[in-house]
Amino acid sequence: MKWLNEWAKPVFVVSVIGVLANCASQRFDDMDLRFVRMDSRLRVIEQRTFEMNTRLSRIEGHLGIPATVSENENPSIYRKETNSDGNIP
Repeated sequence: MKWLNEWAKPVFVVSVIGVLANCASQRFDDMDLRFVRMDSRLRVIEQRTFEMNTRLSRIEGHLGIPATVSENENPSIYRKETNSDGNIP
C-alpha cells in the first residue's frame, strides 16, 4: 500500500491541473463564442441601419425632400454657434 500513497499524490495533482486547464480553456472558448455572437449582431444592426437609411433616402426622393440638409438649416446641437465677433448669441 506504500506505493499507492506514493503515486496517489502526483496523480491527483496532475489530474487537478488537467481539470483546471480544461475549465480555463472551455471558459475562453465560451468568451470567444460570445464575442463572435456579439460581432455578428453588430453587423446585422449595421446592415439593417444601412437598409433603413437607403429606404428613407428613396422615400425622401419620391416626396421631393432634399436628401442633404445644409448646416444653416440643421445646426448641430453639439456645436455652439458663434456670431462674427466669436461670441455665442
